[in-house]
Amino acid sequence: MQKILFLAILLFGSVCVYSQTPDSDLQEVLRKLDRGESVEHMLIRLSDINFATGTATLESGAKTYLDQVARLLRSVPNMQLAVKGHADNTGSRTVNEKLSTDRALAVRDYLLAQHILSSRLTATGFGSTQPLVENTTAEGRAQNRRVELEILKTEQVKQLQDIIVLRNGEKRGGIIRTYDQRMIRYRQFSEVQEKEIAIGEVEMIVFADGRIVRFDQPAPKTSAPKPANGYQFRPFATSAAFHPGQFVLGLGIGVDNNVGIRYRENSISVPPVWVVMELPLKHNIGVGVSGGWMQWSPKGSDESTLRYFSFSPRVAYHFNLVEQVDLYTGVAISGRFASLDAERPGGAVHLLNSRFDVSMFCGLRYYFNRAFGIMAEYGGDQISCARLGLALRFGR
Repeated sequence: MQKILFLAILLFGSVCVYSQTPDSDLQEVLRKLDRGESVEHMLIRLSDINFATGTATLESGAKTYLDQVARLLRSVPNMQLAVKGHADNTGSRTVNEKLSTDRALAVRDYLLAQHILSSRLTATGFGSTQPLVENTTAEGRAQNRRVELEILKTEQVKQLQDIIVLRNGEKRGGIIRTYDQRMIRYRQFSEVQEKEIAIGEVEMIVFADGRIVRFDQPAPKTSAPKPANGYQFRPFATSAAFHPGQFVLGLGIGVDNNVGIRYRENSISVPPVWVVMELPLKHNIGVGVSGGWMQWSPKGSDESTLRYFSFSPRVAYHFNLVEQVDLYTGVAISGRFASLDAERPGGAVHLLNSRFDVSMFCGLRYYFNRAFGIMAEYGGDQISCARLGLALRFGR
């Protein structure tokens, strides 16, 4: 009796140690995602989803596991799955290949019914070419009639999750909801509630698409008095209003013109209009291009049209003030082009004059929210020295 009890305990322990269920596979995937570790090419083995010999019908227990798989796919939007079907060696090779494909399709179709996009799922049958165990027993053949799910990522990202890297070396994986200069709000995959972490604890964020946002090391506390309002003036610190991960577009109109014409003596068909596009590099440096256009005709003459336009690559330095205010200055290489089209008794006349020079500019943008604001610029790289317009900020 003691021998029988010992063998039963030994068998139970072996099952606990060596068995692997879909639920334990899913929990391990979630743990790795939350720790910022890679889960690409991990397998979720649906060992409890067996098929009767010769069929591709899902048993009732399969739906419980596949519902968990569907929840995983909904919480990790960058994840794809390769559904791999397998059969035992009962029957011919052709029959087994078709049967394993049908089993993979049965799992895929169930996930599709759970509103998972078809672009995130592939289904392939491998017949009896990849058995887990020998096909010499009924139990072994039952294990080989299985479906495995291989985790893949979409081509648009470098990793499945956003990763928060703390200053102590710890990593936290999840989906970044929002962040600013004080706090990061994010959701991990094993929990429903959002979390917060102070920027002072964070070294950087590595986004799923490969972008990296670094945060300055907090300055050590000193006994130096702070201004009464709590704000420290640090214009050369990392700009709070302009940083990598953004794209800025400005659109506006010139207050005056750089041509020297008088509006009352001319008929203006297109006033001085301008556009500027800028991308941030590291440490407050931005690069971009600006362009402008103006068109007019002298009053009393419908036969002459004058056009003036400019194009200027430029680089700017952005000072650190507050999140709403972006103050900057820079230098541009400007190309200016003026053209005249006129009808004369001897025929049509077309004249073109061009000029290239280096000029400086300065500007200020004020943002009402993360995406929209107003801006003003002054400098010689446009059709107008002074210009006003809208500022649109895209990205994080």
